[in-house]
Amino acid sequence: MTLKLTGGLLAAVLICSIFACTGKQPNVKKEYLQVFYTDGITEPTAQKLLTFLYPLWRNEGDSTKDKTVQLTKTKDTVNFRMVIMPERISTVTEQSIGAFIQLLSDTVFEKAPVNVVLCDDHFRELKTIRYSAGFRQGAGSETDIRATFGTLYHFGTAEVFVKPGVDQSYGPQLAKYFDDSEGKGQVQASFQVLRNGAGYVVKMATTADFASKNPDSMFRNMANMLSKDVFAGADVTFVLADTMFNDMKEFKSEPQ
Repeated sequence: MTLKLTGGLLAAVLICSIFACTGKQPNVKKEYLQVFYTDGITEPTAQKLLTFLYPLWRNEGDSTKDKTVQLTKTKDTVNFRMVIMPERISTVTEQSIGAFIQLLSDTVFEKAPVNVVLCDDHFRELKTIRYSAGFRQGAGSETDIRATFGTLYHFGTAEVFVKPGVDQSYGPQLAKYFDDSEGKGQVQASFQVLRNGAGYVVKMATTADFASKNPDSMFRNMANMLSKDVFAGADVTFVLADTMFNDMKEFKSEPQ
């Protein structure tokens, strides 16, 4: 299926097609992912980032495209530099990426401020999301994220958080269902699934603008499709939510 969506808790940083012109800078690498680093960043820190990003950016099978990031440092601030396609720049905002930046700060960089620098394919700066103390309100540790949002599954352009009480097999099944790239794209949309009595709730992280500009009939149809195609006729409530999965609008499936 093809469904173009906007938003996602950790997704915004993953939507980019990343490649680099990095010369002979020192780097660490694991399979598809390469991290270059400059003065002020140590090899153990680069390796720590590699270990953190590798499972997040990896597609199932061998479909993951090569990805490269670059780390630099300005005084006490780490610059996480990544190449982005020009048409994606407007989708990366403080709201969409703030929680991920805070998670990077806490998990990889010992709570140092982190700026995300969006670049062209020669690493020329196009847009910078600067660190804000307010990002901490939307983030937590990896353990906190799993407890709050559920276990994460990723395939192509979709990621799905599965809450406790839901059969975990629905995670990869839904990720493949929502993916529109045959497993080859970067994450553009985040979903969450949880139980609701005998039925299910599937939440899509998006924006109020997206919710208002598209007809309700499209989302009701999605609830019906999910009930039929994924959940064997069980009741499904499809919810448009913000990037913290707080509800905005909901649509219930019709009895199958």
